[in-house]
Amino acid sequence: ELGPSLDFHLWRSADQRLQLDVVLPLRAPITLESSPQWIGWVFSPRVNLDIERIGGDAGWNVGVGVGPVFADRRYHRYFYDVAPRYATLTRPAHETSGGYSGAHVLAALSRHFGAYWIGAYVRYDALHSAQFESSPLLRDKHALTGGLGIAWMIGESKRLVEVAE
Repeated sequence: ELGPSLDFHLWRSADQRLQLDVVLPLRAPITLESSPQWIGWVFSPRVNLDIERIGGDAGWNVGVGVGPVFADRRYHRYFYDVAPRYATLTRPAHETSGGYSGAHVLAALSRHFGAYWIGAYVRYDALHSAQFESSPLLRDKHALTGGLGIAWMIGESKRLVEVAE
């Protein structure tokens, strides 16, 4: 997915360790097949709470975000439509429209250890009342995903500046 995001800072604590934001990403998903194709638009606004340096200056950073997801018809069609020619007795034809695509909650944790960075996330998606809820291709109305990342910083600039993460 590629696209812009408008981020609005609603509040920051006096010590800059707590931050409440509204994030408004608009994404254009592109398939990764032999002939990549654009498959529509996804808009997933959310409210984020970020907590930095839990446990001291070298501590963990935690982020939690929650919000709805919306997508256009083209996106929903790619994943949830069943054309009449592909319909079977157990998979009826189905056509969906764009609109509400469920809601998600995301939690992330990260920390620097010298030249290393480690991060992890977990995301829960609830698809109740989604525009495509009646699609025969939808098996579960809940999804739980997660990931882990590790990075090694192989070098460092001689001139450093402070940046809020």
